[in-house]
Amino acid sequence: GEVDATVWISGRMRPGCVWMPLHFHEARANLLTNDAGDATTQTAEYKVCAVQVIPA
Repeated sequence: GEVDATVWISGRMRPGCVWMPLHFHEARANLLTNDAGDATTQTAEYKVCAVQVIPA
């Protein structure tokens, strides 16, 4: 999937990491995640997703 979003750069984030809320219908971040899941907990792998950030 693909999404256009405004990026806020902060020293509070670890280098090489990004964060996007998953809980808002408008964000639709769950559409960007893969279909993988954890076999033990039976939960989706929502917190691991490859991204590419490109300056506008």
